[in-house]
Amino acid sequence: FLQDAWDNHVIDNEILDNGGVGLTVTGEFSNNNEIRGNELINNLDGSIKLEVSAQSFVIDNTLNNGLIIDSGDGFNTITQNIMSNEFGESVIAVIHDAEQNTITENVISNALVNGILLETANNLLDLNNISDVPRGISIIDTSLNLISNTVIYDISTGIYVIGAQNINVTGMDVRDALANGVYFNETTNSGVHNSFGDIYLDGSSNNLIRNNTGCIELHESPNNILRRNNMSGCPKGVGIRKSSANSIADNLMENNEVGAVFVESTLNQVFDNKVKSNKIGIFLNGSGAAATSGLFGFFAKSATSNLVYNNFFENDLNAQDDGFNNWNITLTPGTNIVNGSFLMNIFPVLIFPLLSFVTIITLFVVLYFSNNWSFV
Repeated sequence: FLQDAWDNHVIDNEILDNGGVGLTVTGEFSNNNEIRGNELINNLDGSIKLEVSAQSFVIDNTLNNGLIIDSGDGFNTITQNIMSNEFGESVIAVIHDAEQNTITENVISNALVNGILLETANNLLDLNNISDVPRGISIIDTSLNLISNTVIYDISTGIYVIGAQNINVTGMDVRDALANGVYFNETTNSGVHNSFGDIYLDGSSNNLIRNNTGCIELHESPNNILRRNNMSGCPKGVGIRKSSANSIADNLMENNEVGAVFVESTLNQVFDNKVKSNKIGIFLNGSGAAATSGLFGFFAKSATSNLVYNNFFENDLNAQDDGFNNWNITLTPGTNIVNGSFLMNIFPVLIFPLLSFVTIITLFVVLYFSNNWSFV
């Protein structure tokens, strides 16, 4: 127990079988302490607690009852530890205004709820390995946290974010998640970049989802940008439900059951995407009904005011629309998705093997100038 103590070194000890916390560092003057190479096992109320302290270094320890950073000025470094908390809620919990901590290169496993819980701002999580917990990292009602280059597996949800702002998730590898790789709920002005794993936005807006691999779903989530993602091998490459004014651009939707599904969603812009080799390419439905049988590239039913242009479609059957969606912009010079001279949707001739050349040209003219069309 260190209270109002600074510049101490707790090194290579065994702290075992205590009824309380294995090691507590507390007090506003408890700064710049080093905790290194210790084994803290079977301590009932936790392995390590940093309370109202700052600038401590927790390095290369083995512990099985978790670590708590509670209050204080933060600036603690937690690195290269092997950590678990089989009978506790979280392996690492950062709570009560303990900000600006660095948590890096730890092996974290086995807790009842969270690998890492963040309830404070301005923390950096990098290069951690997290497994065998329901939620790899939970971020609750906070802002300005960076989570990067972490492997998370054998979990329900990799990154679980609620009521947060300015959260940046990058370089994540989330595998074998039962639910989602990244889950945002009521989260704004945040981003997921260069990551592997499925992404779900629920009631979240003004987020940037870019350069990821995995399925993406939006529910009641307006004004988001989905750009340069690889959404392949999914039940739905991208699912948009009750969500408006999203930008879906420059993505690959390939080898899915459905390339994209829009249900009760309006004012979305879909452009510069490649939609190919899906059983159903893109499905717009304002009524919430399921897709009927058949292999469609782009299926639209009762959805309105979505703008779809300059996409490349190569599915068995590309599109059907009985709503009022816009399938091309006004004739606009510019390099299109296949390096042509005008921006438009592209349907390769090879998908119409039984149609005459004149019929194909006529169909393209109709598709280009029509905002309400049906083609199967």
